[in-house]
Amino acid sequence: MDFANAQGGVLGIGRNDCGEVATQDTTQISQKNTRDRILDYLRAEPELTRRELAVRVGVTPDGVKYHLRRLKAAGVLRRVGSDRAGHREVGG
Repeated sequence: MDFANAQGGVLGIGRNDCGEVATQDTTQISQKNTRDRILDYLRAEPELTRRELAVRVGVTPDGVKYHLRRLKAAGVLRRVGSDRAGHREVGG
């Protein structure tokens, strides 16, 4: 059974390895998966635009913008060159 959390995500209920009931916030999981997918695409093709990333990842361009900002703030991603001719570099 799933329940919505305060942020609009879903709390999944299941059993952990010890057989205890456990919940996990799927909003956090999906955001991490989205960021990982964005990074994977940018490692392969650093020149991808936000719109191209949105289509590949399955989120809106604004959603990609949100995740790119978070990745940049975390020091995982940086922009090299101009907005038109530049690309993004994925760091450690």
